[in-house]
Amino acid sequence: MPKKKARPASTPVKSNSSMQNAPAKAASRKTSSAPSHLSPAPKSDRLAKKEDATQKLVATVPWNSNKPGEFGRENAVNPPIGFSVAAASQDVGSSTISESNPSDKTGSGDPPAGVNPLNDPLDRVR
Repeated sequence: MPKKKARPASTPVKSNSSMQNAPAKAASRKTSSAPSHLSPAPKSDRLAKKEDATQKLVATVPWNSNKPGEFGRENAVNPPIGFSVAAASQDVGSSTISESNPSDKTGSGDPPAGVNPLNDPLDRVR
C-alpha cells in the first residue's frame, strides 16, 4: 500500500477566515447550547435580533426578587405585585416570529398584538 506523503512543515494550512467570522444562519437554530460570546446579529436576520434582544433582557434580571412572594397562604390569596422589565421589541415575548408570513392558516400576516384567538369560546367554531 502506498504511503501518504507528509506535508512539509513550512506549508501553512489554508483557512477560510470569512466563514469562521460569519455568524451561523440556518433555517432553525439550536436552543440547547450557544457560544459563550455571540456575534452581533446581521441587520437582516430577524431571528438573530430576537435572540440578541432576549439575551439582553435576561441579563437585566440576574435573580428573581419576586421569589419570596411565591410562597405561603397570604401570598397565594393576596399576591404581591412584583417587578417587571419591558422588552426592546414584541419579538422578544413572541413564541414565533413566523406569524408575520401571510398564509391561509395565519391570515394577513399582521396578527393583533396581545390577542390569542384560541382563548375565545368554542361556539365560534361549532
